[in-house]
Amino acid sequence: MSLLRRIKVSTVAAALCFLMTGHALPCTSLSIFGPPMGADEYLESQFGKSKSVFRARILRVHTIYRAVPEVKNQKFRFSEAQYDVMEVFKGSPPGSVHSPDIGGGVGSCNLEMQPGREFVFFADQHGKVFRGDSFGYTDPEHGIVKERLAALRQLSQRHSK
Repeated sequence: MSLLRRIKVSTVAAALCFLMTGHALPCTSLSIFGPPMGADEYLESQFGKSKSVFRARILRVHTIYRAVPEVKNQKFRFSEAQYDVMEVFKGSPPGSVHSPDIGGGVGSCNLEMQPGREFVFFADQHGKVFRGDSFGYTDPEHGIVKERLAALRQLSQRHSK
Protein backbone atom coordinates (compact mmCIF):
# COMPACT_ATOMS: atom_id res chain seq x y z
CA MET A 1 0.00 0.00 0.00
CA SER A 2 1.43 3.39 -0.93
CA LEU A 3 2.24 6.01 1.68
CA LEU A 4 -0.44 8.33 0.30
CA ARG A 5 -3.07 5.59 0.55
CA ARG A 6 -2.05 4.81 4.16
CA ILE A 7 -2.35 8.50 5.05
CA LYS A 8 -5.83 8.61 3.50
CA VAL A 9 -6.91 5.49 5.43
CA SER A 10 -5.56 7.00 8.69
CA THR A 11 -7.37 10.27 8.00
CA VAL A 12 -10.65 8.44 7.38
CA ALA A 13 -10.23 6.46 10.62
CA ALA A 14 -9.56 9.67 12.57
CA ALA A 15 -12.61 11.34 11.00
CA LEU A 16 -14.81 8.38 11.93
CA CYS A 17 -13.56 8.54 15.52
CA PHE A 18 -14.44 12.23 15.55
CA LEU A 19 -17.89 11.70 14.04
CA MET A 20 -18.78 8.85 16.38
CA THR A 21 -17.94 10.75 19.54
CA GLY A 22 -18.32 14.45 18.92
CA HIS A 23 -14.72 14.93 20.09
CA ALA A 24 -11.45 15.10 18.23
CA LEU A 25 -9.72 11.75 18.68
CA PRO A 26 -10.73 10.96 22.28
CA CYS A 27 -8.96 7.61 22.09
CA THR A 28 -5.54 9.12 21.41
CA SER A 29 -5.70 12.73 22.48
CA LEU A 30 -3.67 12.27 25.64
CA SER A 31 -1.18 9.50 25.13
CA ILE A 32 -0.45 6.82 22.57
CA PHE A 33 0.25 4.50 25.49
CA GLY A 34 -3.17 4.77 27.16
CA PRO A 35 -4.54 6.91 29.96
CA PRO A 36 -2.37 9.43 31.80
CA MET A 37 -1.82 7.58 35.08
CA GLY A 38 -1.75 9.96 38.03
CA ALA A 39 -3.52 12.82 36.24
CA ASP A 40 -6.02 13.51 39.03
CA GLU A 41 -7.90 16.32 37.30
CA TYR A 42 -8.39 14.27 34.15
CA LEU A 43 -9.49 11.21 36.13
CA GLU A 44 -12.03 13.26 38.07
CA SER A 45 -13.33 14.89 34.88
CA GLN A 46 -13.80 11.53 33.12
CA PHE A 47 -15.37 10.04 36.24
CA GLY A 48 -17.91 12.89 36.32
CA LYS A 49 -18.74 12.56 32.60
CA SER A 50 -19.19 8.77 32.61
CA LYS A 51 -22.53 7.07 33.17
CA SER A 52 -20.79 4.15 34.87
CA VAL A 53 -17.24 3.38 36.02
CA PHE A 54 -16.37 -0.17 37.01
CA ARG A 55 -13.69 -2.84 37.18
CA ALA A 56 -14.31 -6.11 35.34
CA ARG A 57 -12.69 -9.29 34.02
CA ILE A 58 -13.38 -9.97 30.33
CA LEU A 59 -15.17 -13.26 29.59
CA ARG A 60 -15.88 -13.00 25.84
CA VAL A 61 -15.18 -10.59 23.03
CA HIS A 62 -16.78 -10.55 19.58
CA THR A 63 -17.22 -8.16 16.67
CA ILE A 64 -20.52 -6.35 16.13
CA TYR A 65 -21.69 -3.83 13.56
CA ARG A 66 -23.92 -1.00 14.73
CA ALA A 67 -25.16 2.39 13.73
CA VAL A 68 -24.05 5.47 15.62
CA PRO A 69 -26.35 8.48 16.10
CA GLU A 70 -23.88 10.94 14.57
CA VAL A 71 -23.67 9.17 11.18
CA LYS A 72 -26.85 8.22 9.35
CA ASN A 73 -27.27 5.11 7.17
CA GLN A 74 -23.94 3.52 8.07
CA LYS A 75 -22.81 0.84 10.48
CA PHE A 76 -19.41 0.70 12.13
CA ARG A 77 -17.38 -2.16 13.55
CA PHE A 78 -17.04 -2.46 17.33
CA SER A 79 -15.49 -5.00 19.67
CA GLU A 80 -18.11 -5.98 22.22
CA ALA A 81 -17.19 -7.61 25.52
CA GLN A 82 -19.11 -9.50 28.16
CA TYR A 83 -17.51 -9.54 31.60
CA ASP A 84 -17.72 -10.33 35.30
CA VAL A 85 -18.01 -7.15 37.36
CA MET A 86 -15.41 -7.07 40.11
CA GLU A 87 -15.97 -3.58 41.57
CA VAL A 88 -18.33 -0.67 40.85
CA PHE A 89 -17.11 2.89 41.33
CA LYS A 90 -20.11 4.71 39.81
CA GLY A 91 -23.53 3.89 38.36
CA SER A 92 -24.70 0.51 37.10
CA PRO A 93 -22.51 -1.35 34.63
CA PRO A 94 -24.21 -2.07 31.29
CA GLY A 95 -24.74 -5.69 30.18
CA SER A 96 -21.77 -5.35 27.80
CA VAL A 97 -19.35 -2.68 26.62
CA HIS A 98 -18.23 -1.90 23.09
CA SER A 99 -15.14 -0.17 21.81
CA PRO A 100 -14.77 1.29 18.30
CA ASP A 101 -12.71 -1.09 16.19
CA ILE A 102 -11.18 1.48 13.85
CA GLY A 103 -7.68 1.25 12.49
CA GLY A 104 -5.11 -0.82 14.27
CA GLY A 105 -1.88 -0.43 16.14
CA VAL A 106 -0.82 2.87 17.69
CA GLY A 107 -3.65 5.38 17.43
CA SER A 108 -6.40 2.78 17.32
CA CYS A 109 -9.49 3.53 19.40
CA ASN A 110 -9.87 -0.15 20.19
CA LEU A 111 -9.10 -1.26 23.73
CA GLU A 112 -7.74 -4.62 22.58
CA MET A 113 -9.98 -6.44 25.05
CA GLN A 114 -8.99 -10.06 25.65
CA PRO A 115 -10.71 -12.79 27.68
CA GLY A 116 -9.18 -13.12 31.13
CA ARG A 117 -7.77 -9.59 31.20
CA GLU A 118 -9.03 -7.05 33.72
CA PHE A 119 -10.18 -3.54 32.79
CA VAL A 120 -11.50 -0.40 34.39
CA PHE A 121 -14.24 0.88 32.09
CA PHE A 122 -15.53 4.44 31.85
CA ALA A 123 -18.78 3.83 29.94
CA ASP A 124 -21.27 6.26 28.43
CA GLN A 125 -25.05 5.73 28.47
CA HIS A 126 -24.78 3.32 25.50
CA GLY A 127 -21.94 1.20 26.93
CA LYS A 128 -19.37 2.79 24.60
CA VAL A 129 -15.80 2.89 25.98
CA PHE A 130 -12.57 4.41 24.62
CA ARG A 131 -8.89 3.74 25.00
CA GLY A 132 -8.06 7.21 26.35
CA ASP A 133 -10.29 6.72 29.40
CA SER A 134 -10.72 3.00 30.07
CA PHE A 135 -7.66 0.87 30.65
CA GLY A 136 -6.64 -2.76 30.95
CA TYR A 137 -4.04 -4.32 33.20
CA THR A 138 -2.69 -7.68 34.29
CA ASP A 139 -1.63 -6.92 37.87
CA PRO A 140 -3.94 -4.81 40.09
CA GLU A 141 -1.11 -4.56 42.64
CA HIS A 142 1.28 -2.89 40.17
CA GLY A 143 2.24 0.58 41.46
CA ILE A 144 0.52 2.75 38.85
CA VAL A 145 -2.59 0.56 38.58
CA LYS A 146 -2.87 0.28 42.36
CA GLU A 147 -2.66 4.08 42.67
CA ARG A 148 -5.31 4.62 40.00
CA LEU A 149 -7.69 2.09 41.62
CA ALA A 150 -7.20 3.82 44.98
CA ALA A 151 -7.97 7.20 43.37
CA LEU A 152 -11.16 5.77 41.82
CA ARG A 153 -12.25 4.42 45.22
CA GLN A 154 -11.75 7.88 46.73
CA LEU A 155 -13.75 9.50 43.91
CA SER A 156 -16.48 6.93 44.40
CA GLN A 157 -16.74 7.75 48.10
CA ARG A 158 -16.78 11.51 47.44
CA HIS A 159 -19.48 11.24 44.74
CA SER A 160 -21.70 8.92 46.79
CA LYS A 161 -22.12 11.46 49.61
